[in-house]
Amino acid sequence: MVFEDWINQTNGGLIVALLLCFLLWSLVRRRDEVESNRPKSRPGFLTLQELGRAVFMAARSGDISTYKTFFISGKEASDILGYQANAYLESRTNQAYMDSLLNIQQKIPEKSFYDGVKEFKNGHFALRVKDHEGRIHHVRAGGFIQTGQFWRLR
Repeated sequence: MVFEDWINQTNGGLIVALLLCFLLWSLVRRRDEVESNRPKSRPGFLTLQELGRAVFMAARSGDISTYKTFFISGKEASDILGYQANAYLESRTNQAYMDSLLNIQQKIPEKSFYDGVKEFKNGHFALRVKDHEGRIHHVRAGGFIQTGQFWRLR
């Protein structure tokens, strides 16, 4: 009875409700922080066409974090490039990724859509995009390499 009188007189019910809301909010926020810190799985592309489409979509959206996952990893680099892997990995700075993505992004015409890739004999490829008038443009997207069953940028 004393507790009910105190709640009625001092808005204690409101305080208790606010404390419960704060407790629930802090629990949900903590769970979201833990989930966001988990490493994201890298996409694997079974064909060069799939890799090209993903590069096109990352360039259109300006998504640098996704774009970075398209490149070969440290282990893949050491397996494929051997002693040149360290030099390759040192050259892959955040600025290099941003410059590469921005270069592709600036060359894609507005209101265009992905139409495939054009493969060159030197291990490079270009995105084939069609503009809104139906003209085809080729946008160089860099080098590619097959690592096991997946295609990656290099």
